[in-house]
Amino acid sequence: MAIEAEISESRFFKMTPAAIKREIEAFFKRQKNKWERAEYQSWLTGLYVMNSIGCCFSRRNKYPPNPMEQQKINTEELELTEEQKEYYRQKFVERLQRMEKRFNTAKEKSAEIAQKK
Repeated sequence: MAIEAEISESRFFKMTPAAIKREIEAFFKRQKNKWERAEYQSWLTGLYVMNSIGCCFSRRNKYPPNPMEQQKINTEELELTEEQKEYYRQKFVERLQRMEKRFNTAKEKSAEIAQKK
């Protein structure tokens, strides 16, 4: 583990177990950050390619002006009114009730099948 965490042999023997543990944890944190940056870069590349190809097949799509620049989201547009919130809550409850009904129906049918055997 210490070798994987890039701790030299001379440093290793001069360190306490707690210091070694901190070094190893820091190494894994750096590796995770490196992986996340690579994953994000891949995502940006995919987004850029998707938009670039899209503009070849449709006149409505525009070529991305600067692929590395993220569009800023206006959070005020994302805010819902109380009426909208209540509407979405109600729709969610209705969907849950339909799911519960289907679940109970399937449960009853499987119980009937089990009794017939």
